[in-house]
Amino acid sequence: MASPKNITRYTYPMNSFQGWRLALRRKGIAFIRYFSDREYGGEQKSLQTAMRMREAILACLGEGKESPETVFERFKRENDLSRFPRGLKQRHRPHPEGR
Repeated sequence: MASPKNITRYTYPMNSFQGWRLALRRKGIAFIRYFSDREYGGEQKSLQTAMRMREAILACLGEGKESPETVFERFKRENDLSRFPRGLKQRHRPHPEGR
């Protein structure tokens, strides 16, 4: 199965994570969210959830009423449990331009 744009299949045998990763970037700001097969009821359902979220985020960004940072923060808070699968941690990397 080919992955849709901005969505990648992830499996981590070390911590038994299987699911999808949604990754978007706008104006140097990244949005990353994981959708576990276990949490959403299977591979297809987790993919459909990731695709729905991608479309909702892109619609908000397309309106241009809010900054990417505001849109991404709102969607990150919606279901904080699926942001990072158990055993994975967010990496904080400094922006290359010092932002």
